[in-house]
Amino acid sequence: MDKFETVIIGGGPGGLSCALTLAHKGRDVLLIEKEKSFCSKTCGGGVTPRFHKLGLDIEKFIDVKFKNQFVIMVQNQLETFNPEIRVDLINRKKLGDYLKNKAQKYGARIKPNTNVISIKKDYIVTSNGKRIGYKYLVGADGSSSIVRRYAGLGTRDFIILVQYKIQKKFKKLEWCFDARKFDAGYGWIFPHSKFTSIGTGNLKSRMSGKEIRIKLDRWVSELGLNPKKLKPESATVNADYRGYKFGNIFLVGDAAGFTPPLTCEGMYPAIVSGREVAKMIINPKHSQLKIKKLVEKRTKQQKLLDNLNRFSFLRNFIYNSLVKIYRIPFIKKKLIEIIA
Repeated sequence: MDKFETVIIGGGPGGLSCALTLAHKGRDVLLIEKEKSFCSKTCGGGVTPRFHKLGLDIEKFIDVKFKNQFVIMVQNQLETFNPEIRVDLINRKKLGDYLKNKAQKYGARIKPNTNVISIKKDYIVTSNGKRIGYKYLVGADGSSSIVRRYAGLGTRDFIILVQYKIQKKFKKLEWCFDARKFDAGYGWIFPHSKFTSIGTGNLKSRMSGKEIRIKLDRWVSELGLNPKKLKPESATVNADYRGYKFGNIFLVGDAAGFTPPLTCEGMYPAIVSGREVAKMIINPKHSQLKIKKLVEKRTKQQKLLDNLNRFSFLRNFIYNSLVKIYRIPFIKKKLIEIIA
């Protein structure tokens, strides 16, 4: 039986960042990914300015940069040039290749097209019956994480995302908040270089995937497109954070539930948590401050989302009011702290 100090399940941004950090310090690490490609999750691909502070060579996978964006609150449109909440779009495949190549350069072992079917106390079993031993196990395998289930955690709620990738080129990056169209969620139009991502999402506890698709189709029709000619893509986001360290078992990114539930910007917390877990494996006394900040961010967004749901009959009134009061410095600062 092959044995590694650390086995990581999942080849998204979190898993690859964890593998890269461990390998860079000369640690023995194996990453297993069930798909052929890396970072291939359905996603609008948007990142906020904090992503630019991660020290990555972002020019290798940035797709489109925007100086401004448009936030539509019901019938009111807000154009913002604020650099603190600017959204840029990245190419997830290029990001995956970038992180994978760097991890392999430092000596990480990476096995794509390999599915883990069971987890035992000190080894995992792959679909071909092979056993692989570990000292530490890291779950970076998304919202349906097998490692999370092994740690004894279910997932009480998901966010369901549905998007269309269309060939028509839109000029503006837009966020659309309208309770009549999206309930507690929002719609996005993210114009990439070769396609435009148009999508929406909501909590599974509030709306089924079919209902979300119906709302998206109505909006797409309003935009002058025929949804019957488009192929939907969907994904789930874990909306249930309940910790990330369980003895020698760690969870990162969406497997832990670090993704902020309002904006669903998952790549930044995935990379940060992947790095931080690696540092804790290297040095058990490593500070958990950055992890705590991730939790604080998602908690603030969760509280805001809960309040919007609690007063759902006032949601559109709140949206329209936000457009008017956003220019007040104190209000702007607080919103940026929660969102960006």
